[in-house]
Amino acid sequence: AGTGTEAVVVRDASVVMLAQNLRRLRRIQENFQPEKHSRSIEFCEKFAARNSTPSIEPLAVKPGQLARYITLFHYELFYAVDPPELMDSKWNNDKDGCPNLRRYVDHFNLFSRWIAHTVISPVTPKERAAVFHRWLQVANICRQHQNYTAVFAILGGVLSTAVYRLKQTTRKLSKEAEDLLQELKDAMSPRGSYASYRKVLAACEPPCIPYLGLVLQDLTFIEDGNPDMLGEAINFGKRKQVFNAVSHVLRFQPHGYLINSDGIVSSLGAVKTLSRPQLPSEAFFFFKLPIIWEDELYNLSIQREPKNPT
Repeated sequence: AGTGTEAVVVRDASVVMLAQNLRRLRRIQENFQPEKHSRSIEFCEKFAARNSTPSIEPLAVKPGQLARYITLFHYELFYAVDPPELMDSKWNNDKDGCPNLRRYVDHFNLFSRWIAHTVISPVTPKERAAVFHRWLQVANICRQHQNYTAVFAILGGVLSTAVYRLKQTTRKLSKEAEDLLQELKDAMSPRGSYASYRKVLAACEPPCIPYLGLVLQDLTFIEDGNPDMLGEAINFGKRKQVFNAVSHVLRFQPHGYLINSDGIVSSLGAVKTLSRPQLPSEAFFFFKLPIIWEDELYNLSIQREPKNPT
């Protein structure tokens, strides 16, 4: 049985670890200026609202270029999020709270539904399969860019009920497309609480855009499943779990992307908001994604391939 002395040593070690984590957070917060981080994306939003932006047709743009536009845009969304927003439970209920996180979440949902719409819209199964395959190619390149926000969003679109019920379409997918789809599904599988994705993310070097939906899920489980206090003592274990959940955001957020026209990625290093390269003009389209609801997608899907075709 352990002695009282051992228990004191264990508690002391926990306090030391917590103090180290708090010092790390303090150093990060000292260098973090959320008003400057969001300044760039707010300027781009206003510019997009005042100016016309050409729409993007997936088959009209090379997969590497489309992945570049998406990744540079997603980094701006990710960079603007103030880490304390992730730990603020009001983000899901208060439209005025956590504006940068809200922008990220709203875009993710719009982007995923828009992808589904681009797949369903073509009239023939062959054309739909071609768009489906194109998005798989883009998702794979985004995975190489370590833009996991895009990978999850694209898979959410092509695996949505409205798309995946289109059996005439999926039968037109090539063996290459089917293999790539399975590879992406395995890499982002929810099995073992997304064990494969978490393992890859832990080994990533910047630049990288993690999927914040999983961070929010982890924080919700931590908040709901652990009390703030254990008796009269602070629950240090809960604080450590919260830090570990947010650490990927803190680790990757300061490091931007340089992606040249050939799709070669390098790190921009520590980001300086007002001196990094501007978004390519094509990326401004993603500020103006159409609002498409799930029932609209499903109704269009039924039109394309009725449940009981005659």
